[in-house]
Amino acid sequence: MKDDAISRQMAIEAIRASASKYTGFMEMEMYTDDDAVEAIEGVPPVQSEQKEGWWEEDKQEWPGRYRCSECRRPVWFPENFCPNCGAKMRRKELNEQNFSSD
Repeated sequence: MKDDAISRQMAIEAIRASASKYTGFMEMEMYTDDDAVEAIEGVPPVQSEQKEGWWEEDKQEWPGRYRCSECRRPVWFPENFCPNCGAKMRRKELNEQNFSSD
């Protein structure tokens, strides 16, 4: 399964639509995780411009914590994407190399 961005609202609507075929209480017990996964897999990916950023160490307020260079959200554990703004993270050293004046 490809990992891509989808609309939360479209995912909710897809799950509700797939669950709506089970009308009775007893039938709803037949709705499984596989049904929900199948519904979500049918949601098309969001087409948007991908932001890029990097994690900056927050040395003043909380040493060991990082901030997103795009939205400034603090996190303790840097990941590949910012959980707040969705920016794809890259290494800051690469950014500094790309903009250095040679």
